[in-house]
Amino acid sequence: MEHKYKKLKLTKGSSQSDQHKPITRLQKRKQSELNKEMNKKSKMLKGKEKEDDKLMTKRKSEEPVDEKPFFDCNEEKEEWEDKKCSEDEFQDAWNEIQEEEVEEEEEEEETGSSQFMGYPDPSRFRSILVSLKNQDSTMQLIALQELSEILSVSSEENLAGYFSSDNFIKELVRIMKSDDIICTEMDDDMMLALAMSEGLSGGNPEIMLLACRCICNLLDAMPTAVTTVVFHGAIRVLCQKLKSIQYIDLAEQALYALEKIAGQLPRAVVHEGGLSAALMYFDFFSIHAQRIALRTASNCMRSIDTDSFPQVLEITPTLMNTIHYSDRTVVELTCLCWVRISENYRNDRDCLERAISVDLIKTLFSLIPTPGNANAVRPSTFQDLLRIFRAISKSSPLLSLELLKLGIIDSFYQILTNNSQPIQLDSKWRDSVPTIMKIIVDLLPSLPKDDMFSSRRFKETGPVASRTRSSRVATTIDPRVMLFEESPDLVLTINQLLVPLILDIYTSTVNLRVRQLVTHTFVKLIHYSNPTILTQVFKSVPLSSFLSGILTRQEHPTLVLDALYQTELLIKKLPLVYTFLFEREGVIHEIEVISRLTYDEDSEPAEPLLRSRYDPLLQPEEKGIGKGSTRKHIVQLAQYFIQHYTHSHDQQGSSLKEITEIAADLECLKPEKLKRLSDYLSGSNMGISSFEFINSGLMKSLLVYLTKTDDVGLFEQMFSTDSLKKLVERLQEILSRFESFEVVTPLESSSSDNLKNPTSMLAKQLRIRLVGEGSDIPNSYKQLMVSTHAVATFRVLEEYLLARIQAADEDDDEDEEESEHFLIEEAEDMEMDDDGDITMNETVIMKEEDLLAEEPPKAESSSQVKEGGGWKIRFFMRDKLISNDTTVYAAVHQYKTSEPGGLTRTIWNSSFPVTYKRIWVPASDKENKVPDRALADVTQPEEMNEDSVCYQVLMLMKALSHTSLPKVEFINRKLTAKMNRQLEEPLIVASACLPDWAYWLMNETPFLFPFETRYLFIQSTSFGYARLIGRWQSIQSRNPSQPRDESHQPSLGRMERQKVRIARHQMLESATKILDLFGSLPTVLEIEYVGEEGTGLGPTLEFYAATSKEFSKNSLDMWRGSDKSSTGYVHAPLGLFPKSLSKSNEHSNKKIVQLFKTLGQFVAKALLDFRIIDIFFSPAFFKILLNQTKPSLELIKEIDPVLAKSLGKLQLYVEEKRKIYANNTKSLPEKMKAVDRIVVDGARLSDLCLDFTLPGDPSYELKDKGSGINVTIHNVEEYLDLVVDSITGSGISQQISAFRDGFNGLFSIDDLHLLSYSELVSLFGKANEDWSYATLSDTIKADHGFSMESEAFKHLLEILSEMDSSHRRQFLQFTTGSPRLPIGGWKALRPVFTVVRKVPESPLSADDYLPSVMTCANYLKMPEYSTKSIMQLKLDISMTEGQNSFLLS
Repeated sequence: MEHKYKKLKLTKGSSQSDQHKPITRLQKRKQSELNKEMNKKSKMLKGKEKEDDKLMTKRKSEEPVDEKPFFDCNEEKEEWEDKKCSEDEFQDAWNEIQEEEVEEEEEEEETGSSQFMGYPDPSRFRSILVSLKNQDSTMQLIALQELSEILSVSSEENLAGYFSSDNFIKELVRIMKSDDIICTEMDDDMMLALAMSEGLSGGNPEIMLLACRCICNLLDAMPTAVTTVVFHGAIRVLCQKLKSIQYIDLAEQALYALEKIAGQLPRAVVHEGGLSAALMYFDFFSIHAQRIALRTASNCMRSIDTDSFPQVLEITPTLMNTIHYSDRTVVELTCLCWVRISENYRNDRDCLERAISVDLIKTLFSLIPTPGNANAVRPSTFQDLLRIFRAISKSSPLLSLELLKLGIIDSFYQILTNNSQPIQLDSKWRDSVPTIMKIIVDLLPSLPKDDMFSSRRFKETGPVASRTRSSRVATTIDPRVMLFEESPDLVLTINQLLVPLILDIYTSTVNLRVRQLVTHTFVKLIHYSNPTILTQVFKSVPLSSFLSGILTRQEHPTLVLDALYQTELLIKKLPLVYTFLFEREGVIHEIEVISRLTYDEDSEPAEPLLRSRYDPLLQPEEKGIGKGSTRKHIVQLAQYFIQHYTHSHDQQGSSLKEITEIAADLECLKPEKLKRLSDYLSGSNMGISSFEFINSGLMKSLLVYLTKTDDVGLFEQMFSTDSLKKLVERLQEILSRFESFEVVTPLESSSSDNLKNPTSMLAKQLRIRLVGEGSDIPNSYKQLMVSTHAVATFRVLEEYLLARIQAADEDDDEDEEESEHFLIEEAEDMEMDDDGDITMNETVIMKEEDLLAEEPPKAESSSQVKEGGGWKIRFFMRDKLISNDTTVYAAVHQYKTSEPGGLTRTIWNSSFPVTYKRIWVPASDKENKVPDRALADVTQPEEMNEDSVCYQVLMLMKALSHTSLPKVEFINRKLTAKMNRQLEEPLIVASACLPDWAYWLMNETPFLFPFETRYLFIQSTSFGYARLIGRWQSIQSRNPSQPRDESHQPSLGRMERQKVRIARHQMLESATKILDLFGSLPTVLEIEYVGEEGTGLGPTLEFYAATSKEFSKNSLDMWRGSDKSSTGYVHAPLGLFPKSLSKSNEHSNKKIVQLFKTLGQFVAKALLDFRIIDIFFSPAFFKILLNQTKPSLELIKEIDPVLAKSLGKLQLYVEEKRKIYANNTKSLPEKMKAVDRIVVDGARLSDLCLDFTLPGDPSYELKDKGSGINVTIHNVEEYLDLVVDSITGSGISQQISAFRDGFNGLFSIDDLHLLSYSELVSLFGKANEDWSYATLSDTIKADHGFSMESEAFKHLLEILSEMDSSHRRQFLQFTTGSPRLPIGGWKALRPVFTVVRKVPESPLSADDYLPSVMTCANYLKMPEYSTKSIMQLKLDISMTEGQNSFLLS
């Protein structure tokens, strides 16, 4: 559609996206005068087309209309050229314009303008209003231009009291309603100009456009004026402009105004037909306007109901079309519209099924982000899809049937597991699990409300009652039930997908709601499956153990109820299988225990529980089997089960008796019984059940045996791998069943907002009543009320008090301050000190423009340190001293939880008394800054007494963890989920309020947790507050379940960044000085290079990678195998290990020791800043570094196997000598002769020509003058001891100590004990990375010109999957700045690696270009090469040429 009024333009060169940009006063004045002149010269300007611009010009209303016009210089120049005037005339006019321009600008500067410099002039508004009421279109046009500009730079604050929104809106709406323009008092020129612009047919579009723009600007400036806009009928007028669409620019402007109204009053817009009007001519709009139209529609749909359903039906074809658009934003907004349609009509099945068609469901299904889906939506939009599926599955059995037929269960399985085998939940979609489980539960047919699921099952008896109940059942049959009956293959497929998946979900979550959904899903699956399917599906599923665990723990009545239903269904359908299993697993035993419980006979039927037990809002948080009618129903179910399904069996008794005998023999330390136990475990699929394991006493006997004999090797020899694996599996089941660790949450944290965004708890404030004691405290500071952030430390309070008390001491006449002091009022002012505490000091961010030209700013001491000491503040709560490093919340948490009835959870509205004293601390008592170890003083939890089942299981697993069984077998999914959940409470973590069990388990049994959880624990407890908050904010920003509106995110300050510019050729020297200056500061380093454009994350990552290589150079002589005289890097196939320091070269040793200290700082800084380094350390290095492992030949085997083999040969001489001296049949002279004749491998020791120097380094003497002392059969033991000590003991002790000192300057290195040595090696250097095509296609994103189906993109993935190790490192170095992937591989890379299309410029083709990168965003800009071979060639060139610079960025 043509733009109808393009012939009349008010300004030049603007676009629609510029509507609200401010312009200068001079431009406004010039443009206003130009518009007057344009109207007078319309004939002369005939045929000249000018562009439209939203930055409408203004002129002062008090200026006379006939004043000489002031022209825009460029426009007037064009007019003079059009007239073909003489050069002199043109120059005179041009000079005149420039002079007037200067005069006007000077006048503006002298007088100023209240409109733009301060508050508007009321008289000016009155003048504009008068002009708007005038029928003269020219005056209206000028007034509208001026009003639009004023409103575009105004706010509600400076308009209040000056601007009458009611009067202005009334006139603006009237102008927009005008069907024609009154042409009276217009001269012929103006009439002609308006005719040319079609202004005499249907109203002047420019005037209406400006009036509409004024409404938009007004709603931006004064959102509260929306009610007035609606009152004066603006919505109807705007809708008319959208429906008539005579002028596309006017229609789009009306759309912008309607969007602002719909954001606040959606019901009013829907009532006037705005929903259908916004999308009526959708395809004619620009892409920006299309997004606005969909946003308007989505806002309107917040208030749709049955009355507005015709409008909804009218727009559904448009929404069906827009969901196929290529623009991602359009698709996402369309999905949001469907979300609101489905959720608003979920209680009206008829409307829902009419609005949502099967074709739509298929389209939405195609957008699910399953692995490899090219049309997949982003994670945030996937949450919208889930909301649609949730509404459909909840409300419409017919549409649910279609989803089941499409295979949505299979899609959910792929998403949650990423097709991993064995099943492992993908952490990316962890937050989506509750919603997906709700959809799955609702997709399956509902359970019948009669028979065994009836709430009145045990009240009504007899056939009459049964017939009555049956008659009350609805006559309509659920189509899903019919489908399940007719399609057993589909039921089998659903079972095979869901059973292992939801069992894994139950194990890996502590969310009670999710667990309820899992157990209810099991009930539905078992109920609607026939015995054949159940036999096939549950053949290898330990369901009996699963049910036994639920009945033992009794976490919630609903879980117990579902478990009883499952046991009854299974024993009905598969009695031969589950009667035996239930007895051996203790299910029958637990049901018997429940059946003997008491209940109130007068309780009403359990109807409320059965109807709403899956609605969390209606459930009290209770454990056990509940009370009242719920308890009665559960006990009756258990009693019914025992009466009808249990029988005495001797088989269980015989097996339990046999196991008891084995346990008794083991307790008597009979190792031969281990073989019998192993055979028993491997003799059947089941082996020993967890119930038998406990009740037979076997677990205690095994623990006693392993504790007393301390011979795990013999234990492992007697057990086969399969038996050992089954034993650990049973121990895992017992641990999951009996552990009772509770997740600690912040006091008063039940708000749904905090559950959605736990980080918001960090922004909360607490009130502290400070009571000063002692004569050193001024009276005005003895009673203070302080409001502070909950995560602030008492050290902040100390600084606050010391500064003010000192000021009061210096000026006793100072006015008394208010009693209410607000500490850390705004979160944006918060910064962090070395310990991660919040400080109130103003942050100074240094920007090093030259190579480390300045020293860092030194923070002033918070204490007024005098000669010989300084003042300190000591805080007390209930006369108990509080450490100044304790957070305020931690003190309050301990205060509330320790008092009787302390968990009243009203801490945020209360104040807490804190006593403080001011004391003088001598300089000799000054505390040394030593990093605290997170696991330094671990308290054993109260529930972990030595007689508890849980404690015995943990100790037994700890003993078995030293066997050769794979470490993954010892990971407990339930405890891992619980630990992860605990670490998701930032206020608890930041305040060091983690429960004792978290520290104890990590310290005593870290093998229970995977690497990711242990590393997360280190990050949460050792890295300090600043990093904790930075990590949390990063996680929240990536969370797809978070709302799109970021205004609700709490502002917790930002990490201070230190930018440093260095020279690339001085990498190691620069790194040393940077770490000396900034290593101990909490700032995050950002590196730039002199003479290069790169900045941000990419250059910083390259700095860490390049410095890693610098530390590995031969010339530094730091590592074993290094040759100071050669170039290149140390070749250490088994990892880098420190080179022994010779005592003869003190100067060189001092330099190397300093380098190791710098290396320790470098490694710690990389960990803190989440940077990747590339140093391949030897595992033996970490053994000595962390455990202070004693020197031994075993260590040397890990460091240098060749040398260890040679030393082993020498050890044979020693052993032979010992044998000779141990032979009492020979005399001493005979022994000495025999010793001298000892031969090993055909050689005497003297033939080896060894001296007391270190093998491989003749300059290193093992003892004084060692080079002149030969190794003989008489001193070979001393030689071996000295060699071992030099390599793994005293020879490297200085380097180890220096590394620890450097590392400890940032955080305690001992906290790395949670990681294994191989994990530490992978963390800092060599690691296995998955570069398979499937992994790459799932983790690399195509965008901006490429799609997942693009041929060039597929070629790239093929090339990457075929790369060898060296090319992979080159590619990563080129594209990300680091030669390694982060922990977690491609999946953990942030930002997500993205490939975009580089468009060639004519006349060049794509094959003429090289790929380029944006390392900060992990962007690869790849031309669309014609062949795979050309792509390979160009990529190789870029990787080679772009290695050490940012010239291809």
